[in-house]
Amino acid sequence: MRSVSKILAGATLAVSIATNPSLAQEGASGPATPESSSGEDVVVVTGESISRTNNVVSADSIAAIPAAQNILDAIKLVPGVQIRGADSFNNDPWSSAINIRGFEVNLRSSKIGQTLDGVPLFNASYYLAGAPAQKFIINENVESIQVIQGAADVGSPSSSALGGTIAYVSRDPSEEASGLIRATFGDFNSQRIAARYDFGRFLSNTRGYLALTKLDSGIWPHGGSTPAGIEQFSLSGKSISEFGSLTVTAYGSYNESDDDPIIESTRLFIEQTGYKVDGSSSVFNTQDATKNEYWADEWASIRTNKFGYLNFDYQTATSLRLQATPYIQSNQGVGEFLPPFQEPRFVNTVSPGALRQVLLGGSRIRTTRANASGQAVLPYANATTERVYTALNGATVRSSECFNPDNTVKTSALGQSVCSSAQSYRNSQYEHTRMGVVADASVELGDHAVTAGVWIERLNRDFSRVWKPYLDIRLGPIALNSVYRADFWQGFSTDIVKFHVSDTWRVSDQLTVNGGLQSFKVDISGRSIEDKNIGPNGELLGASRLSVSSDSDLLPSLGAVYEVNDSLQLFAGYSRNFGAIGDWALEKTGTDLSRLKPETADSVDVGLRYRSDRLRGALSAYQIRYRDAIVFLTNDFAVGTPGINYSAGTGGTYFNLSGGVDSSGFEATAEYDISDQLTAYGAIAKPDATYTSSFRAASYGGNPVIVDAGDSVAGTPDLIASASLDYLNGPFRGVLSVRHVGEAAGDAPNTKALIMPAYTVVDLSASYTMELASGQTAEFSAAVSNLTDERYIAGMLDEFTQRFIPSAPRTASVTVSFGF
Repeated sequence: MRSVSKILAGATLAVSIATNPSLAQEGASGPATPESSSGEDVVVVTGESISRTNNVVSADSIAAIPAAQNILDAIKLVPGVQIRGADSFNNDPWSSAINIRGFEVNLRSSKIGQTLDGVPLFNASYYLAGAPAQKFIINENVESIQVIQGAADVGSPSSSALGGTIAYVSRDPSEEASGLIRATFGDFNSQRIAARYDFGRFLSNTRGYLALTKLDSGIWPHGGSTPAGIEQFSLSGKSISEFGSLTVTAYGSYNESDDDPIIESTRLFIEQTGYKVDGSSSVFNTQDATKNEYWADEWASIRTNKFGYLNFDYQTATSLRLQATPYIQSNQGVGEFLPPFQEPRFVNTVSPGALRQVLLGGSRIRTTRANASGQAVLPYANATTERVYTALNGATVRSSECFNPDNTVKTSALGQSVCSSAQSYRNSQYEHTRMGVVADASVELGDHAVTAGVWIERLNRDFSRVWKPYLDIRLGPIALNSVYRADFWQGFSTDIVKFHVSDTWRVSDQLTVNGGLQSFKVDISGRSIEDKNIGPNGELLGASRLSVSSDSDLLPSLGAVYEVNDSLQLFAGYSRNFGAIGDWALEKTGTDLSRLKPETADSVDVGLRYRSDRLRGALSAYQIRYRDAIVFLTNDFAVGTPGINYSAGTGGTYFNLSGGVDSSGFEATAEYDISDQLTAYGAIAKPDATYTSSFRAASYGGNPVIVDAGDSVAGTPDLIASASLDYLNGPFRGVLSVRHVGEAAGDAPNTKALIMPAYTVVDLSASYTMELASGQTAEFSAAVSNLTDERYIAGMLDEFTQRFIPSAPRTASVTVSFGF
């Protein structure tokens, strides 16, 4: 469907259209109007009246992003926020990332808290089985998103909110029965179907809805011609029941995903290929397994996410409010790689010809050949000694099946290899379940509003890795379900208890002061079974027991808001944020847990907000001191030849930097109503985040390197600027937005050749809504992202691996919505 881009680009260029920080909210009753799916990102620039920098993206604004787009992209015009992603619709979690004031959420790191309706999402990196918000809520059901940059709210249930929080709020069910059906079609064989039905009020006191989506989006490398892509199915629902002073809200979601990512590669490869492909190969090679290492269709993550909560909200006539929200979330799935060899484990014996295979422990012997049954065939030990072993299914496997005594590959009379090239199917297996409760009580006492609360959570997470063989690859991509090797198995339990108390004091009609305290207690225990736990004959010697605690001191916050007049508001705030040690520290068994400390970040914000009839704006400056930053060091990534280290598992070390990171800068936004139909928006941010001390790090496939004090934090651009125009006239709406992202360091050592250059992206869209009979509506919309087909580095894998991802090309989509 590449023709869609060309047609829509030409059609929409004739229209002056744009994006708006709209304040309108979706109606709570009546027939459903198809939420506009044509525009681009729109923001409420003034945010809420609190003592910290914040921006609120409204329901109307969220509805304006293209329907197939990742909900995360709704906040990419918020100042100080950089959203990275290389997929055409940013639905690939592997390449997607967030940077706020130098704090990252990426494949391997998570320094920003995220919540849904006040319930914590699993704030872990995607590599550790975390999941983005799109796995828990669909775009059509998001009512608002609040971004609090830098300073986390004292009551926010997150143990990793060092750089602030992103709070998603789901829409409430309508009072009247209504429905919405939406279909989106786009480039690279992308399509998405969404449907929602509001049941209206039933049983006299209850209202609710159900919604589902099905997304199939091809990835853009190789023109979308490969079977690789993003496949997601989501089912969700919400209900609200009223029992006098008690309101009970229930929410549940189910998501199945099979995500084939945009694959990272070296900068040299990206530049040599003109930013036109990623690191993937487009076809499965039936002759040479080394060509399948990056096969797009089998480099994947397959997961199932389930999430649900019950909120009990009790309000009395005496201004006392009690809330309790028990919740549960689970994640099961695998991450897939295709090593171009087999590497079974064996118990060593006196005779190399009498090897006996075991799953875990023993030595590894890598082989590049497999027999017709997919079993590894080992090379000769020497010219006179053949290796023979008994496979797990009882079959005897001999070196002579595939090799000559000199270990040359045995060939047929026609000169073809007797055995196929060996291929492995390596699975990282994830399974976790979180159960918890968020509860608080608030009361108004004269000029004081006091809140106290608790967050309690138990997380159980299992992590393991197994290797499975491929059948003779000359028959095609046929992975067998038999395990020939297990690397390790780990199980962790994390207990989190957080207490908080806060007071908002209305000192006068103009001045409001707030203060709060929070405290964390985090205990983790677990066990690990790996090579050292296996005896010489394959017997289990016992699991390694691991534990760590990361309790916090009392963490203070203090702020003030001063209303100068009806238009101008000043604010200032301070908070100490906390990053607990996670179970990832136990996963890497080389970590000295006795010396590892949790992270802290002291954040100061000062600024102003302005609002008049036509002009709205905000300006803020900030300073963040991030101390005891935890980084990961492993020689696995620093020795050998470049490429994937398939043996990486439990090795490596987490440690605290002697210093940390200093982050400072300013952010400004402005929105102006040029006329009743046309609104202009602009935002600028100038972030600066640097390491305060030197430390040793490692680069992927290179040599150990030193990160110097003063080096910029990788991924943090030196400038973020955006502008947009929004035209709304009756049934027609148009959006034009421009985002400029300055250059950023591409790795922690700030290697000059790896700096990610500045880029500018233009997005364009339009929609038309028609009123039909009986209150029904239909909307037709079209969107083109990256209108100028800018080619740039869309992001880095993380700050150490020195692997990068090229941007998606111009992408178009059309959407048809029907509301009834």
